[in-house]
Amino acid sequence: MGTQVFISYNRSSFAYARLLHDRLEARLHCKVFMDLTSIAPGDNFVKAVEEAENSSAVVAVLVSREWLTTDPVRGRRPVDDEANWMRREVAVALEKRTRVIPVLLGDVSMPSAADLPNDISALAYCQAVVIRDSEFDHDFERFILLLEGEVSGDLVGRTEALRPSRFVADLVYYFPRFLKLIVMPKRVVRAYTANREEELTRAISFLLISLVIYTTLSMPLFITKDKMVVLLVVQFFMFILLAFASSALLQLSWWLVGGRASFSRYLSVNSYYVGVSIVLGICIMVAAMGVLRAFDPHMLDLLRKAAVGDIFPLIEAHPARSAPLRMAVWIVGIGNLLLLVWTYGFWGAYREINNLKRFYSLLAFCCVCLIELPVGFLFILMQQGLFNLLR
Repeated sequence: MGTQVFISYNRSSFAYARLLHDRLEARLHCKVFMDLTSIAPGDNFVKAVEEAENSSAVVAVLVSREWLTTDPVRGRRPVDDEANWMRREVAVALEKRTRVIPVLLGDVSMPSAADLPNDISALAYCQAVVIRDSEFDHDFERFILLLEGEVSGDLVGRTEALRPSRFVADLVYYFPRFLKLIVMPKRVVRAYTANREEELTRAISFLLISLVIYTTLSMPLFITKDKMVVLLVVQFFMFILLAFASSALLQLSWWLVGGRASFSRYLSVNSYYVGVSIVLGICIMVAAMGVLRAFDPHMLDLLRKAAVGDIFPLIEAHPARSAPLRMAVWIVGIGNLLLLVWTYGFWGAYREINNLKRFYSLLAFCCVCLIELPVGFLFILMQQGLFNLLR
């Protein structure tokens, strides 16, 4: 894979460049070129720079005050020096029409075309981003979110680490992670998805383990034992499809209100949400069905055979004196209400990866409800149809 982000910087901006390099590689899993870290001793420096820049999708130009200020020793600005490597890199990128993003460091203002040499004067017309010292983390995060939409291959790079040894390690830590996600979802997701090389791998692994648990608990409730393998395979594909589809709908909803996080980030966060919610949902059903199995097995048998549209009439027609049924209904009702409250707390994780205010988060939530509710009902009908076919 060729270079995806090329960092062009002056030596005075080395600390910024190195931090950007490390965070981009950890977060986006893309190939980032920075001369001091990407060129091995003995390599042809000029050739390495040319090859990296030719293959790059984005050139990030770190514009510092030192680059635009007269050097007292040389008597001119570094940007005016034709031999200045940063100037040469910018000139090549502009000539090749590579996407160039000026990054203004500190309190530097964007120079006008008249303040720049002719070969890089077009830099003045490139939309810039600002990284202020007073808002460093906030501005840096927004810049990384911007680059997420520019580079490709991050999803493939992150899922390459899905291997058996990784899955076994995630299995060991699954339940502690599950409990943490229930108690403090936003804080835990923030820790799992911030500057971690395996954030998507870990999230998908968590989802797969959750699917195993869900399928194991649901099989005796809805289906006969001779068709368990069929249910296992189909359920896996249905919920994986749900995770990907809902992530795409989330990205669309947040995009409508200004969110610019990449699909892989939504999939990371959403994998945790789907994983926890399906396990909690089936635990609620197991608890309710357990009450009926113990005290009203006839009603349980009727519910297992009923279609989705027949469940509520069946419950209403059941004798009101059935305490087990009332208890089961209360378990389902209260359980789903608590699950809704937990979902509200989890929603902040989506807001954080987009770095938007609460007002826009509310707008995104409304968009998601309008878009995903019909999809959710369709998924439930498909699932019930599956159970009917496999009975």
